[in-house]
Amino acid sequence: MAVSIATDIFAAENPTARVDGDFYKIDEAGLPACDIYDGGAPCQTYSVAGKKAGKEERGLLMFEQLEYLRHHQPALGVFEQVPNFQLMHGGAFMREFVEALEALDYVVSHKILEARHFDSCQHRERLFVVAARGDVHRARGDFEFPRPVSAERPAKTILAPLPTFEGERFPLRDFRPCEPVHYESGLIKVGSVHPHQRRGCTVWSPEGLLPAQRCVGQGPAGATGLVLREGVPTRVTIEESMVAQQLPERMLQDHSITQSMVG
Repeated sequence: MAVSIATDIFAAENPTARVDGDFYKIDEAGLPACDIYDGGAPCQTYSVAGKKAGKEERGLLMFEQLEYLRHHQPALGVFEQVPNFQLMHGGAFMREFVEALEALDYVVSHKILEARHFDSCQHRERLFVVAARGDVHRARGDFEFPRPVSAERPAKTILAPLPTFEGERFPLRDFRPCEPVHYESGLIKVGSVHPHQRRGCTVWSPEGLLPAQRCVGQGPAGATGLVLREGVPTRVTIEESMVAQQLPERMLQDHSITQSMVG
């Protein structure tokens, strides 16, 4: 159901795009050719927050999509995945992916980029793999990844003021403050809520970044995270999560969107 809704939303937001449905049912050879293939395969089976099932189930799509490059040889292939993809099983999945691209005569570059360096107020690292076709690489040289384009943007820039906040609030009796802990990631821990010493209980300062916005979550934080909003521990709303993901707020009014789609 979620996939169907997401497909409908994509089609509505991109009326000139061709939507062919389930990738497993598509004949890649029959698809139109392009200059740049941009693929973001599901991440759940590779994420540290998931079951780490690897190439099982949806994880196979990371590799299955290479059939398009085999048939159409676009000038560039751009792929996005969670950083853990290059670490699982001692890097075996990453090596297999790179070797498959090299076998198709592509030269591969890869780098982890951080959302906070590109005007997003969340800590969100993602692995980007860029494959340049052999003749393109010989003519243009190595691919250069973009440099950071923005200074760090604190969470408070997208959070609603407490008087208008409509999300879940947590009672102060359940809040255990601590001295601010500044992390290299840009997050600032200021305490936790009951039951405290478990995942999903950390409360973050709005002066720092939001945690990575997720499809699913655990504990009081849910999928969006907890922030201390004017002294009150609160959960980030889906509207705020969308802004953190640089999605237009109007999409909530135009479509039936859930956090699993946003994250």
